[in-house]
Amino acid sequence: MQNSINASERKFQDFVENSVTAVFLVNDQGRYKYVNPAACQLLYYSYDELTNLSISDILPEEQVNLGLNHFLELKNSGVSNNFELKLRRKDGIIIDVILDGKKLSDDEYISFVKDISERKKLEQKVKESEEKLSVAQNIGNYGYWEYNIKEDKLYWSDQVYSIYEIEKDDFNLNFQNVVELFHPDDRQKVIDEYYVSTYNKTEFESTHRIITRKGKVKHITERCKTQYDKNGSPFSSLGTVQDVTKLKENEMALQKLNAGKDRFIKILAHDLRSPFSSLLGFSELLVNNLHELDKQEIEEYVRIIDQTTKRTYNLLEDLLLWIKSQTGSLPFQPELCNLGEICNEVLELQRVVAQEKNITINLINSYETIMKVDKNMLKTVFRNLVGNAIKFSKDNGKIDIVIEKNNTEALITVSDNGIGIEEQNLSKLWKEYEPYTTVGTRGEQGTGLGLSLCKEFVEKHGGIIWVESEFGKGSRFKFTIP
Repeated sequence: MQNSINASERKFQDFVENSVTAVFLVNDQGRYKYVNPAACQLLYYSYDELTNLSISDILPEEQVNLGLNHFLELKNSGVSNNFELKLRRKDGIIIDVILDGKKLSDDEYISFVKDISERKKLEQKVKESEEKLSVAQNIGNYGYWEYNIKEDKLYWSDQVYSIYEIEKDDFNLNFQNVVELFHPDDRQKVIDEYYVSTYNKTEFESTHRIITRKGKVKHITERCKTQYDKNGSPFSSLGTVQDVTKLKENEMALQKLNAGKDRFIKILAHDLRSPFSSLLGFSELLVNNLHELDKQEIEEYVRIIDQTTKRTYNLLEDLLLWIKSQTGSLPFQPELCNLGEICNEVLELQRVVAQEKNITINLINSYETIMKVDKNMLKTVFRNLVGNAIKFSKDNGKIDIVIEKNNTEALITVSDNGIGIEEQNLSKLWKEYEPYTTVGTRGEQGTGLGLSLCKEFVEKHGGIIWVESEFGKGSRFKFTIP
Protein backbone atom coordinates (compact mmCIF):
# COMPACT_ATOMS: atom_id res chain seq x y z
CA MET A 1 0.00 0.00 0.00
CA GLN A 2 2.83 2.35 0.92
CA ASN A 3 4.59 1.60 -2.36
CA SER A 4 1.34 2.35 -4.20
CA ILE A 5 0.93 5.66 -2.35
CA ASN A 6 4.53 6.64 -2.96
CA ALA A 7 4.22 5.80 -6.65
CA SER A 8 1.12 7.91 -7.01
CA GLU A 9 2.79 10.74 -5.13
CA ARG A 10 5.84 10.60 -7.38
CA LYS A 11 3.70 10.58 -10.50
CA PHE A 12 1.61 13.45 -9.21
CA GLN A 13 4.68 15.39 -8.09
CA ASP A 14 6.26 15.13 -11.54
CA PHE A 15 3.03 16.53 -13.05
CA VAL A 16 2.49 19.53 -10.78
CA GLU A 17 5.92 20.46 -9.46
CA ASN A 18 6.34 23.31 -11.94
CA SER A 19 2.67 24.30 -12.17
CA VAL A 20 1.80 27.96 -11.47
CA THR A 21 -1.52 26.79 -10.03
CA ALA A 22 -1.54 25.86 -6.32
CA VAL A 23 -2.13 22.12 -5.95
CA PHE A 24 -3.05 20.28 -2.77
CA LEU A 25 -3.20 16.51 -2.24
CA VAL A 26 -5.48 15.73 0.72
CA ASN A 27 -6.16 12.47 2.55
CA ASP A 28 -9.56 11.35 3.71
CA GLN A 29 -8.99 13.08 7.08
CA GLY A 30 -8.58 16.44 5.41
CA ARG A 31 -4.84 16.67 6.02
CA TYR A 32 -2.37 17.70 3.32
CA LYS A 33 -0.20 14.86 2.01
CA TYR A 34 1.46 16.95 -0.65
CA VAL A 35 1.51 20.57 -1.85
CA ASN A 36 3.40 22.07 -4.78
CA PRO A 37 5.62 25.20 -4.63
CA ALA A 38 2.79 27.38 -5.97
CA ALA A 39 0.66 26.36 -2.94
CA CYS A 40 3.48 27.37 -0.58
CA GLN A 41 3.78 30.75 -2.35
CA LEU A 42 0.02 31.22 -2.19
CA LEU A 43 -0.22 30.74 1.59
CA TYR A 44 3.27 31.89 2.66
CA TYR A 45 4.03 28.51 4.32
CA SER A 46 6.97 26.17 3.76
CA TYR A 47 6.36 22.68 2.40
CA ASP A 48 6.95 21.06 5.80
CA GLU A 49 4.62 23.53 7.51
CA LEU A 50 1.76 22.97 5.09
CA THR A 51 2.01 19.20 5.07
CA ASN A 52 1.59 19.26 8.84
CA LEU A 53 -1.69 21.17 8.54
CA SER A 54 -5.28 20.21 7.74
CA ILE A 55 -7.96 22.03 5.80
CA SER A 56 -9.45 23.62 8.93
CA ASP A 57 -6.05 25.10 9.91
CA ILE A 58 -5.99 27.52 6.96
CA LEU A 59 -9.68 28.49 7.00
CA PRO A 60 -10.90 31.69 8.69
CA GLU A 61 -13.14 30.90 11.64
CA GLU A 62 -16.30 31.94 9.83
CA GLN A 63 -15.40 29.70 6.84
CA VAL A 64 -14.50 26.46 8.71
CA ASN A 65 -17.94 24.87 8.48
CA LEU A 66 -18.30 25.89 4.84
CA GLY A 67 -14.89 24.40 3.94
CA LEU A 68 -15.45 21.14 5.77
CA ASN A 69 -18.93 20.69 4.34
CA HIS A 70 -17.51 21.22 0.87
CA PHE A 71 -14.83 18.55 1.55
CA LEU A 72 -17.54 16.09 2.62
CA GLU A 73 -19.51 16.85 -0.57
CA LEU A 74 -16.35 16.24 -2.60
CA LYS A 75 -15.87 12.87 -0.92
CA ASN A 76 -19.47 11.93 -1.72
CA SER A 77 -19.77 13.31 -5.24
CA GLY A 78 -16.19 12.82 -6.37
CA VAL A 79 -15.86 16.18 -8.13
CA SER A 80 -16.21 19.92 -7.41
CA ASN A 81 -15.83 22.86 -9.80
CA ASN A 82 -15.58 26.62 -9.28
CA PHE A 83 -16.14 26.59 -5.53
CA GLU A 84 -15.34 29.97 -3.98
CA LEU A 85 -13.79 30.07 -0.51
CA LYS A 86 -11.64 32.26 1.70
CA LEU A 87 -8.25 31.09 3.04
CA ARG A 88 -6.01 32.56 5.70
CA ARG A 89 -2.34 32.98 4.82
CA LYS A 90 0.44 32.46 7.38
CA ASP A 91 0.70 36.25 7.85
CA GLY A 92 -3.02 36.41 8.74
CA ILE A 93 -4.18 38.00 5.47
CA ILE A 94 -7.47 36.59 4.16
CA ILE A 95 -7.55 35.84 0.44
CA ASP A 96 -10.32 34.78 -1.93
CA VAL A 97 -9.75 31.59 -3.90
CA ILE A 98 -11.60 29.34 -6.30
CA LEU A 99 -11.24 25.54 -6.06
CA ASP A 100 -11.60 22.71 -8.52
CA GLY A 101 -11.49 19.34 -6.71
CA LYS A 102 -11.50 15.70 -7.71
CA LYS A 103 -11.53 12.36 -5.89
CA LEU A 104 -8.55 10.25 -6.90
CA SER A 105 -9.23 7.25 -4.65
CA ASP A 106 -11.03 6.45 -1.43
CA ASP A 107 -8.34 8.20 0.58
CA GLU A 108 -6.87 10.77 -1.86
CA TYR A 109 -8.32 14.02 -3.16
CA ILE A 110 -6.73 16.67 -5.30
CA SER A 111 -7.57 20.40 -5.30
CA PHE A 112 -6.43 23.05 -7.76
CA VAL A 113 -6.61 26.44 -6.04
CA LYS A 114 -6.46 29.83 -7.77
CA ASP A 115 -6.13 33.20 -6.03
CA ILE A 116 -8.98 35.49 -7.14
CA SER A 117 -8.46 38.24 -4.55
CA GLU A 118 -7.61 40.87 -7.17
CA ARG A 119 -10.60 39.89 -9.24
CA LYS A 120 -12.80 40.14 -6.15
CA LYS A 121 -11.43 43.59 -5.39
CA LEU A 122 -12.09 44.66 -8.96
CA GLU A 123 -15.62 43.21 -8.82
CA GLN A 124 -16.23 45.12 -5.60
CA LYS A 125 -15.00 48.33 -7.17
CA VAL A 126 -17.23 47.73 -10.19
CA LYS A 127 -20.16 47.01 -7.89
CA GLU A 128 -19.51 50.17 -5.90
CA SER A 129 -19.18 52.15 -9.14
CA GLU A 130 -22.45 50.69 -10.44
CA GLU A 131 -24.15 51.54 -7.16
CA LYS A 132 -22.81 55.10 -7.34
CA LEU A 133 -23.89 55.31 -10.97
CA SER A 134 -27.33 54.02 -10.05
CA VAL A 135 -27.63 56.61 -7.26
CA ALA A 136 -26.46 59.34 -9.64
CA GLN A 137 -28.95 58.21 -12.28
CA ASN A 138 -31.77 58.20 -9.74
CA ILE A 139 -30.80 61.66 -8.51
CA GLY A 140 -30.44 62.99 -12.04
CA ASN A 141 -33.48 61.01 -13.18
CA TYR A 142 -31.70 59.56 -16.18
CA GLY A 143 -30.76 56.17 -17.56
CA TYR A 144 -28.82 54.79 -20.49
CA TRP A 145 -29.59 52.59 -23.48
CA GLU A 146 -27.83 50.78 -26.30
CA TYR A 147 -29.29 49.93 -29.70
CA ASN A 148 -27.65 47.28 -31.89
CA ILE A 149 -28.70 48.57 -35.29
CA LYS A 150 -27.67 45.56 -37.37
CA GLU A 151 -29.35 43.02 -35.10
CA ASP A 152 -32.23 45.38 -34.16
CA LYS A 153 -31.67 44.69 -30.45
CA LEU A 154 -32.26 47.28 -27.75
CA TYR A 155 -31.01 47.40 -24.15
CA TRP A 156 -32.37 49.65 -21.37
CA SER A 157 -30.92 50.30 -17.92
CA ASP A 158 -33.26 49.93 -14.95
CA GLN A 159 -33.66 53.70 -14.75
CA VAL A 160 -35.09 53.88 -18.29
CA TYR A 161 -37.71 51.28 -17.40
CA SER A 162 -38.52 53.40 -14.35
CA ILE A 163 -38.87 56.59 -16.41
CA TYR A 164 -41.26 54.85 -18.81
CA GLU A 165 -43.08 53.23 -15.82
CA ILE A 166 -42.65 49.77 -17.33
CA GLU A 167 -41.96 46.42 -15.66
CA LYS A 168 -39.05 44.59 -17.32
CA ASP A 169 -40.87 41.29 -17.69
CA ASP A 170 -44.00 42.95 -19.03
CA PHE A 171 -42.60 44.62 -22.15
CA ASN A 172 -41.16 43.37 -25.42
CA LEU A 173 -38.23 45.78 -25.73
CA ASN A 174 -37.57 46.69 -29.35
CA PHE A 175 -37.21 49.85 -31.43
CA GLN A 176 -40.77 49.89 -32.79
CA ASN A 177 -42.43 49.34 -29.39
CA VAL A 178 -40.41 52.19 -27.89
CA VAL A 179 -41.38 54.51 -30.74
CA GLU A 180 -45.03 53.74 -29.98
CA LEU A 181 -44.49 55.22 -26.50
CA PHE A 182 -43.50 58.60 -27.96
CA HIS A 183 -46.23 61.23 -27.89
CA PRO A 184 -48.10 61.06 -31.25
CA ASP A 185 -47.43 64.76 -31.90
CA ASP A 186 -43.65 64.30 -31.39
CA ARG A 187 -43.13 60.80 -32.78
CA GLN A 188 -42.23 61.51 -36.42
CA LYS A 189 -40.04 64.47 -35.46
CA VAL A 190 -37.91 62.31 -33.15
CA ILE A 191 -37.55 59.50 -35.72
CA ASP A 192 -36.53 61.96 -38.43
CA GLU A 193 -33.97 63.65 -36.17
CA TYR A 194 -32.44 60.28 -35.21
CA TYR A 195 -32.05 59.10 -38.79
CA VAL A 196 -30.69 62.48 -39.93
CA SER A 197 -28.05 62.40 -37.17
CA THR A 198 -27.14 58.83 -38.11
CA TYR A 199 -26.80 59.72 -41.78
CA ASN A 200 -24.76 62.86 -41.05
CA LYS A 201 -22.68 61.09 -38.37
CA THR A 202 -23.56 63.75 -35.80
CA GLU A 203 -24.64 63.39 -32.19
CA PHE A 204 -28.38 63.08 -31.66
CA GLU A 205 -30.22 65.19 -29.08
CA SER A 206 -33.97 65.58 -28.72
CA THR A 207 -36.37 66.81 -26.05
CA HIS A 208 -39.82 65.38 -26.55
CA ARG A 209 -42.83 63.89 -24.81
CA ILE A 210 -43.59 60.28 -24.03
CA ILE A 211 -46.71 58.55 -22.73
CA THR A 212 -45.73 56.08 -20.03
CA ARG A 213 -47.28 52.65 -19.58
CA LYS A 214 -49.41 54.21 -16.81
CA GLY A 215 -50.69 56.90 -19.19
CA LYS A 216 -48.66 59.78 -17.78
CA VAL A 217 -47.23 62.39 -20.15
CA LYS A 218 -43.55 63.09 -19.46
CA HIS A 219 -40.90 65.26 -21.07
CA ILE A 220 -37.57 63.54 -21.71
CA THR A 221 -34.25 64.57 -23.22
CA GLU A 222 -32.43 61.89 -25.22
CA ARG A 223 -28.83 62.07 -26.39
CA CYS A 224 -26.92 59.43 -28.30
CA LYS A 225 -23.80 58.82 -30.35
CA THR A 226 -23.73 56.25 -33.13
CA GLN A 227 -20.76 54.01 -33.90
CA TYR A 228 -19.76 53.04 -37.43
CA ASP A 229 -17.80 50.14 -38.91
CA LYS A 230 -14.81 50.50 -41.25
CA ASN A 231 -17.20 50.78 -44.22
CA GLY A 232 -19.00 53.72 -42.61
CA SER A 233 -22.16 51.76 -41.83
CA PRO A 234 -23.81 52.41 -38.45
CA PHE A 235 -23.86 49.37 -36.18
CA SER A 236 -24.60 50.68 -32.66
CA SER A 237 -26.07 53.70 -30.90
CA LEU A 238 -25.24 54.48 -27.27
CA GLY A 239 -27.48 56.97 -25.53
CA THR A 240 -28.95 58.46 -22.39
CA VAL A 241 -32.49 59.42 -21.51
CA GLN A 242 -33.31 61.95 -18.80
CA ASP A 243 -36.69 62.79 -17.32
CA VAL A 244 -36.96 66.60 -17.57
CA THR A 245 -40.67 66.82 -16.75
CA LYS A 246 -40.16 68.92 -13.63
CA LEU A 247 -37.80 71.23 -15.49
CA LYS A 248 -40.36 71.69 -18.26
CA GLU A 249 -43.12 72.32 -15.73
CA ASN A 250 -40.94 74.96 -14.08
CA GLU A 251 -40.26 76.55 -17.47
CA MET A 252 -43.98 76.60 -18.23
CA ALA A 253 -44.73 78.07 -14.81
CA LEU A 254 -42.14 80.79 -15.42
CA GLN A 255 -43.55 81.40 -18.87
CA LYS A 256 -47.02 81.66 -17.36
CA LEU A 257 -45.75 84.03 -14.69
CA ASN A 258 -44.07 86.27 -17.25
CA ALA A 259 -47.13 86.21 -19.49
CA GLY A 260 -49.28 87.08 -16.47
CA LYS A 261 -46.99 89.95 -15.58
CA ASP A 262 -47.16 91.29 -19.15
CA ARG A 263 -50.94 90.94 -19.21
CA PHE A 264 -51.23 92.67 -15.85
CA ILE A 265 -49.12 95.60 -17.06
CA LYS A 266 -51.21 95.82 -20.24
CA ILE A 267 -54.44 95.99 -18.27
CA LEU A 268 -53.12 98.65 -15.93
CA ALA A 269 -51.58 100.64 -18.77
CA HIS A 270 -54.49 100.56 -21.16
CA ASP A 271 -57.64 98.72 -20.23
CA LEU A 272 -58.03 100.43 -16.85
CA ARG A 273 -56.61 103.80 -17.83
CA SER A 274 -59.02 104.16 -20.75
CA PRO A 275 -62.26 103.86 -18.77
CA PHE A 276 -60.91 106.03 -15.98
CA SER A 277 -59.96 108.68 -18.54
CA SER A 278 -63.53 108.55 -19.79
CA LEU A 279 -64.92 108.81 -16.25
CA LEU A 280 -62.67 111.74 -15.43
CA GLY A 281 -63.53 113.50 -18.68
CA PHE A 282 -67.30 113.28 -18.36
CA SER A 283 -67.33 114.03 -14.63
CA GLU A 284 -65.13 117.09 -15.24
CA LEU A 285 -67.48 118.16 -18.05
CA LEU A 286 -70.44 117.92 -15.69
CA VAL A 287 -68.71 119.84 -12.89
CA ASN A 288 -67.57 122.67 -15.15
CA ASN A 289 -70.75 122.99 -17.23
CA LEU A 290 -73.52 121.77 -14.95
CA HIS A 291 -75.54 125.04 -15.13
CA GLU A 292 -75.15 125.33 -18.90
CA LEU A 293 -76.27 121.79 -19.78
CA ASP A 294 -79.92 120.90 -20.26
CA LYS A 295 -81.51 117.96 -18.47
CA GLN A 296 -81.24 115.61 -21.45
CA GLU A 297 -77.49 116.25 -21.83
CA ILE A 298 -76.91 115.72 -18.11
CA GLU A 299 -78.83 112.41 -18.21
CA GLU A 300 -76.77 111.25 -21.19
CA TYR A 301 -73.46 112.05 -19.45
CA VAL A 302 -74.61 110.40 -16.21
CA ARG A 303 -75.69 107.32 -18.18
CA ILE A 304 -72.28 107.08 -19.84
CA ILE A 305 -70.56 107.50 -16.46
CA ASP A 306 -72.80 104.78 -14.97
CA GLN A 307 -72.08 102.30 -17.78
CA THR A 308 -68.36 103.00 -17.72
CA THR A 309 -68.25 102.59 -13.94
CA LYS A 310 -70.02 99.22 -14.09
CA ARG A 311 -67.77 97.94 -16.88
CA THR A 312 -64.67 99.11 -15.01
CA TYR A 313 -65.90 97.45 -11.83
CA ASN A 314 -66.44 94.15 -13.67
CA LEU A 315 -62.97 94.44 -15.17
CA LEU A 316 -61.45 95.05 -11.74
CA GLU A 317 -63.36 92.10 -10.33
CA ASP A 318 -62.05 89.83 -13.11
CA LEU A 319 -58.55 91.15 -12.58
CA LEU A 320 -58.60 90.50 -8.84
CA LEU A 321 -59.98 87.00 -9.37
CA TRP A 322 -57.35 86.30 -12.01
CA ILE A 323 -54.53 87.47 -9.72
CA LYS A 324 -55.85 85.24 -6.92
CA SER A 325 -56.09 82.24 -9.25
CA GLN A 326 -52.54 82.78 -10.51
CA THR A 327 -51.11 83.02 -6.99
CA GLY A 328 -53.09 80.04 -5.69
CA SER A 329 -54.90 82.15 -3.10
CA LEU A 330 -58.39 81.62 -4.54
CA PRO A 331 -60.03 78.82 -2.53
CA PHE A 332 -62.39 76.31 -4.14
CA GLN A 333 -65.45 76.15 -1.88
CA PRO A 334 -68.26 74.07 -3.40
CA GLU A 335 -71.71 74.00 -1.79
CA LEU A 336 -75.22 72.97 -2.85
CA CYS A 337 -76.64 75.75 -5.02
CA ASN A 338 -79.38 76.32 -7.57
CA LEU A 339 -77.72 77.14 -10.89
CA GLY A 340 -80.75 79.12 -12.02
CA GLU A 341 -80.63 81.34 -8.96
CA ILE A 342 -76.91 81.99 -9.46
CA CYS A 343 -77.56 82.93 -13.07
CA ASN A 344 -80.46 85.22 -12.09
CA GLU A 345 -78.26 87.10 -9.62
CA VAL A 346 -75.86 87.81 -12.47
CA LEU A 347 -78.64 88.79 -14.87
CA GLU A 348 -79.95 91.48 -12.48
CA LEU A 349 -76.94 93.57 -13.43
CA GLN A 350 -76.47 92.32 -16.99
CA ARG A 351 -80.01 93.16 -18.09
CA VAL A 352 -79.34 96.84 -17.47
CA VAL A 353 -76.45 96.69 -19.95
CA ALA A 354 -78.53 94.58 -22.36
CA GLN A 355 -81.33 97.17 -22.36
CA GLU A 356 -78.98 99.74 -23.86
CA LYS A 357 -78.90 97.56 -26.99
CA ASN A 358 -82.51 96.40 -26.60
CA ILE A 359 -81.32 92.79 -26.19
CA THR A 360 -83.68 90.17 -24.76
CA ILE A 361 -82.26 87.58 -22.31
CA ASN A 362 -84.15 84.33 -21.68
CA LEU A 363 -83.30 81.88 -18.88
CA ILE A 364 -84.70 78.41 -19.65
CA ASN A 365 -85.08 75.27 -17.46
CA SER A 366 -83.32 76.75 -14.47
CA TYR A 367 -85.10 76.10 -11.21
CA GLU A 368 -84.69 72.32 -10.93
CA THR A 369 -80.90 72.23 -11.17
CA ILE A 370 -79.32 71.82 -7.73
CA MET A 371 -75.58 71.22 -7.91
CA LYS A 372 -72.57 71.32 -5.62
CA VAL A 373 -70.55 74.23 -6.97
CA ASP A 374 -68.42 77.17 -5.91
CA LYS A 375 -71.00 79.97 -6.14
CA ASN A 376 -68.54 82.82 -6.72
CA MET A 377 -66.74 80.96 -9.48
CA LEU A 378 -69.99 80.08 -11.25
CA LYS A 379 -71.15 83.71 -11.01
CA THR A 380 -67.92 84.75 -12.73
CA VAL A 381 -68.49 82.19 -15.50
CA PHE A 382 -72.10 83.32 -16.08
CA ARG A 383 -71.16 87.02 -15.92
CA ASN A 384 -68.41 86.66 -18.50
CA LEU A 385 -70.34 84.45 -20.93
CA VAL A 386 -73.49 86.61 -20.77
CA GLY A 387 -71.38 89.79 -20.92
CA ASN A 388 -69.65 88.53 -24.07
CA ALA A 389 -72.99 87.56 -25.61
CA ILE A 390 -74.25 91.12 -25.02
CA LYS A 391 -71.00 92.63 -26.27
CA PHE A 392 -71.12 90.75 -29.59
CA SER A 393 -74.87 90.97 -30.18
CA LYS A 394 -76.34 93.64 -32.40
CA ASP A 395 -79.14 95.91 -31.25
CA ASN A 396 -82.50 94.10 -30.80
CA GLY A 397 -80.70 90.77 -30.45
CA LYS A 398 -81.61 87.75 -28.29
CA ILE A 399 -79.66 85.69 -25.77
CA ASP A 400 -80.82 82.31 -24.50
CA ILE A 401 -79.40 80.60 -21.41
CA VAL A 402 -80.40 76.94 -21.21
CA ILE A 403 -79.62 74.77 -18.16
CA GLU A 404 -80.08 71.02 -18.62
CA LYS A 405 -79.30 68.19 -16.23
CA ASN A 406 -79.02 64.40 -16.52
CA ASN A 407 -77.78 61.69 -14.16
CA THR A 408 -74.10 62.59 -14.57
CA GLU A 409 -73.80 66.30 -15.25
CA ALA A 410 -75.38 69.67 -15.94
CA LEU A 411 -74.99 71.24 -19.38
CA ILE A 412 -75.23 75.03 -19.60
CA THR A 413 -75.53 76.80 -22.95
CA VAL A 414 -75.28 80.57 -23.47
CA SER A 415 -76.28 81.35 -27.08
CA ASP A 416 -76.70 84.57 -29.01
CA ASN A 417 -77.61 85.60 -32.55
CA GLY A 418 -74.78 88.11 -32.79
CA ILE A 419 -71.82 88.48 -35.11
CA GLY A 420 -70.28 85.09 -34.34
CA ILE A 421 -66.61 84.12 -34.53
CA GLU A 422 -64.58 83.40 -37.66
CA GLU A 423 -63.43 79.77 -37.84
CA GLN A 424 -59.71 80.64 -37.82
CA ASN A 425 -60.18 82.50 -34.53
CA LEU A 426 -62.00 79.74 -32.62
CA SER A 427 -58.79 78.02 -31.52
CA LYS A 428 -57.38 81.33 -30.21
CA LEU A 429 -60.08 81.77 -27.57
CA TRP A 430 -58.52 79.43 -25.00
CA LYS A 431 -54.81 80.24 -25.45
CA GLU A 432 -53.39 80.68 -21.99
CA TYR A 433 -50.61 83.13 -22.80
CA GLU A 434 -52.13 84.99 -25.76
CA PRO A 435 -55.79 85.68 -24.91
CA TYR A 436 -57.86 86.57 -27.94
CA THR A 437 -59.96 89.71 -27.80
CA THR A 438 -61.80 91.97 -30.24
CA VAL A 439 -64.20 94.91 -30.03
CA GLY A 440 -67.94 94.50 -29.62
CA THR A 441 -70.72 95.73 -31.91
CA ARG A 442 -70.60 99.17 -30.24
CA GLY A 443 -66.83 99.27 -29.92
CA GLU A 444 -66.77 97.67 -26.46
CA GLN A 445 -63.23 96.77 -25.35
CA GLY A 446 -62.04 93.58 -23.64
CA THR A 447 -58.89 92.00 -22.24
CA GLY A 448 -59.42 88.29 -22.87
CA LEU A 449 -59.26 87.62 -19.12
CA GLY A 450 -62.90 86.58 -18.95
CA LEU A 451 -62.69 83.41 -21.04
CA SER A 452 -59.43 82.39 -19.34
CA LEU A 453 -61.20 82.59 -15.98
CA CYS A 454 -64.23 80.69 -17.33
CA LYS A 455 -62.05 77.83 -18.55
CA GLU A 456 -60.08 77.66 -15.31
CA PHE A 457 -63.17 77.77 -13.07
CA VAL A 458 -65.13 75.21 -15.10
CA GLU A 459 -62.14 72.82 -15.07
CA LYS A 460 -61.82 73.44 -11.33
CA HIS A 461 -65.26 71.78 -11.06
CA GLY A 462 -64.15 68.88 -13.26
CA GLY A 463 -66.12 70.12 -16.27
CA ILE A 464 -65.24 71.21 -19.79
CA ILE A 465 -66.06 74.34 -21.81
CA TRP A 466 -66.23 74.84 -25.57
CA VAL A 467 -67.78 77.05 -28.23
CA GLU A 468 -69.79 76.47 -31.38
CA SER A 469 -70.05 79.44 -33.71
CA GLU A 470 -70.97 80.44 -37.24
CA PHE A 471 -69.61 83.75 -38.42
CA GLY A 472 -72.39 86.27 -38.92
CA LYS A 473 -75.04 84.09 -37.21
CA GLY A 474 -74.04 83.92 -33.55
CA SER A 475 -72.28 81.74 -31.00
CA ARG A 476 -73.12 79.03 -28.45
CA PHE A 477 -70.80 78.76 -25.47
CA LYS A 478 -71.32 75.48 -23.58
CA PHE A 479 -69.89 74.08 -20.37
CA THR A 480 -70.56 71.10 -18.14
CA ILE A 481 -70.54 70.60 -14.37
CA PRO A 482 -70.24 66.94 -13.24
